[in-house]
Amino acid sequence: MIELLVVIAIIAILASLLLPALSKAKVKAQSIGCISNVRQLQLSWHLYVDDHNDALPPNAAGPGLGGERAMPGSWVVGNAQTDATTSNLQSGVLFKYVGGSRVYRCPADKSTVRGQLGVQRTRSYSLSFWLNGDATLLGYQLENAAGDPFIKATYVRIPDPIQIFAFMDEHEQSIDNGMMVVDNPLDDPADQDYWWHLPADRHSQGCSISFADGHVEHWRWKWPKMFKARHQPAASTSQDPQRNDLKDLRRLEACVPMVK
Repeated sequence: MIELLVVIAIIAILASLLLPALSKAKVKAQSIGCISNVRQLQLSWHLYVDDHNDALPPNAAGPGLGGERAMPGSWVVGNAQTDATTSNLQSGVLFKYVGGSRVYRCPADKSTVRGQLGVQRTRSYSLSFWLNGDATLLGYQLENAAGDPFIKATYVRIPDPIQIFAFMDEHEQSIDNGMMVVDNPLDDPADQDYWWHLPADRHSQGCSISFADGHVEHWRWKWPKMFKARHQPAASTSQDPQRNDLKDLRRLEACVPMVK
């Protein structure tokens, strides 16, 4: 009996040593899988551009000011929070280049379809609004003004594509249509301290981001991304004395095209 207890104790000690390492390995594997997914989406984006005379894939949302659905003809269709099947992924203009629905979901995303507990969502990623986003159906006209160079744009008109983000792992409570909206400080200075849409907070407090030149990075946030509401302000000074949340926002704002 004593020998059995000793063996059990040794096994328990070994388990306590191995489990944290296994957990870290799982997180790392999920991050690698997420980066691979975003890289495939970015590649499909480029293949679409090549096949359409440098035109960028559409990214339209609507109808109405709620704008929770990506519209037909966009890179993806539907609402990530309510789509229970992959049919809206397959209806998007990029699906034929991607070739599989699993690419649209981060391996670490455990969120479920709204109102259907246990049904895993099909999509975790969104595309920057500033790369051919169309908000006409939302009732906004500024972003669709004749002088805006990034609506109905072509790839060759994107300045410094190595610095302009495209796809991003979006927070599960923020994601709905196919747009990832980040304020352009030159376009609307009054909103530059607000998160229009919130990035994901996975993979050791970070997310995967692709850029218009084709490369993909993992960004680690200085401040946890906790969803409170659409268009939420960066964490206040009392909550975040170092203003790390605002620093994260500024870092991302620097990766959208400057329209003016």
